[in-house]
Amino acid sequence: MSLLKKLSSFGGREAIYDTKRSLSYAQLYRASWALASQMTVKFRQAKKWPVEKPRILYMTNRDILHPMAQFATWHLDGIAVPISSSSTTDEIEFFAKNTKVDMIVAHKDFKKKLEVVKSGLEGVPIY
Repeated sequence: MSLLKKLSSFGGREAIYDTKRSLSYAQLYRASWALASQMTVKFRQAKKWPVEKPRILYMTNRDILHPMAQFATWHLDGIAVPISSSSTTDEIEFFAKNTKVDMIVAHKDFKKKLEVVKSGLEGVPIY
């Protein structure tokens, strides 16, 4: 049984919490699936779907959104490239180019920082 399928089997038990909220395993599964669906739409809009084993670079706050982005990537059978919010633009650009990312996912707090990096990556959608 895959890790993601196993997640949903824990149902209403608390899976994760941060200073603002908590999510049950079922909620985490549904939320990450919803994010994966939105990412798929973004891939299609960029005419990059289907992508085999998509490499997704993401930057989120240190909260519930981090595992949500990780699991969304796994829903797409992808490879997660998490980037620390303290990374410099040069470091982010290095990881993005070196891993040949297919998509960048950014929390709104970091979108501006990642837009700069995206300009050097042709055709890579940012969500």
